[in-house]
Amino acid sequence: MTSPQQTSVDGGFPTAWMELFHAYIDQTLTSDQWATLETVLREHPEARRTLVDLLALDSALQSDHAFCEDNTTLSESEPKFDLSTQAVVALPKTKAIAPRESLARTTVWRRTSTIVLAVASLAASLVIWLGWGANNNITSTDAVWLEVLEVNDLRLSSALPAWNAGERLQLTNLKIDSGEVDVKLDSGVTLSLEGPFHAQFENSGSMQLFHGKMSAEVDEKGKGFTVRTATSEVVDLGTRFGISAKADGETDVVVFEGEVKVRRKNNPAKPEKWTTLKSGEAVRVAKQKELQRLARVRLSKNKRLWSSQSSSPNSLVVDVEDNATEPEFLHYLGVVPQGMGGDSQPYSDRPNVRWHPMAGESFPAQLESTDLIRTFLADRGDRDLEIRLQVSRPCIVYILIDDRHTPPQWLEREFLQTDMRLRLGPWPANSMKDTPADPDGRVFIPCSVWKCYVDRAGTFVLGSPVVKGSKGQNLMYGIAVASAEPDPIP
Repeated sequence: MTSPQQTSVDGGFPTAWMELFHAYIDQTLTSDQWATLETVLREHPEARRTLVDLLALDSALQSDHAFCEDNTTLSESEPKFDLSTQAVVALPKTKAIAPRESLARTTVWRRTSTIVLAVASLAASLVIWLGWGANNNITSTDAVWLEVLEVNDLRLSSALPAWNAGERLQLTNLKIDSGEVDVKLDSGVTLSLEGPFHAQFENSGSMQLFHGKMSAEVDEKGKGFTVRTATSEVVDLGTRFGISAKADGETDVVVFEGEVKVRRKNNPAKPEKWTTLKSGEAVRVAKQKELQRLARVRLSKNKRLWSSQSSSPNSLVVDVEDNATEPEFLHYLGVVPQGMGGDSQPYSDRPNVRWHPMAGESFPAQLESTDLIRTFLADRGDRDLEIRLQVSRPCIVYILIDDRHTPPQWLEREFLQTDMRLRLGPWPANSMKDTPADPDGRVFIPCSVWKCYVDRAGTFVLGSPVVKGSKGQNLMYGIAVASAEPDPIP
């Protein structure tokens, strides 16, 4: 149901709105008018204000007439409001009566104080019904404008109409029962939201997340965008990041690119120090606990969706973890099902470095759409590194390693070198002294591809890229995993 045509009175307020308001006050709304009024009130703050003002005026006029006739009887059929309980959560649908012909024929209310209370309570009910209710964690709220970019099986709470791509909406409170939606705020913040989800906007630069999962991409205009949960506060510093909050307050924060600041909110009277998270870092914030590293994050190939869960149904890669124990080490290993391919990202901490085919060649078909494991460049110097890869069925594990240096012994012992090669980059021209830049001033590192057949479900251990006694230092290797049929029984 769309809003009525906004033909205005004296070039100002829409006459169709006024007709709806008077019909509501007269209690003569039809079902179609009721649906239209709900749409108008949801989308237009000035309509809400005007209706409350009209109700106050109508009540005052009824009061004056009541005192003149000394008739103070309150009909049992009239709606009763109680501001102390705020029990009214929607527009009160009263029993329909015949239209008024004069004030003398209307039902009058008991006292002026009752009128004031009723009008105030109705205003409160309108606020709550439209998702503008106050929350204990929010001191003030302003409705924000947003554009709906994309919807996917989206089901909103029953109080909201369906959304379509391309719509512009104004709201404060948002509840998603299921599905996904991408929206862009006027502040320059793009949000990808996944149901079930509940959040409340304080303004276009700040929101309270009660529960649910989201990703945010913030341009320069929206820098400083803030998300608060029951246990944490996250401030964007120009980035792409994700936040997931549970009803008990446990919050996961993942940085895909750029930086954010995060701090715990366990003691509102004594704010804790900020921790800065950079690209490829992730933490979990829980009540009365220090920040904990999220060692693995599951990512989506073509969408902004992500999860901190170990696996999803039918996953080939069940889990991946390393042996890092340093408290300041907060990098995560990224699992991207079917994510390997040209221009795919090998490192969680280097979003601009990608896998490319060799010059003049196409991307190897054997690697295309295999499961990608994002490692991190920071591990290239860890001599004691171990990465444990848990798989659910027989598979082929591919290691893509810097071809300029001697491969580590564990790789030569357990893997077979293939004839496939890829390029890794681009890197700044002055960052790789032994590799010339291309005509565009970019440097790409050649990598060889090694493979190992894993014949059963279980855990496979990978070692360090460091080679003792080797001149120079390998880059951190990349990992891809492909499904494979088990060897036939002879």
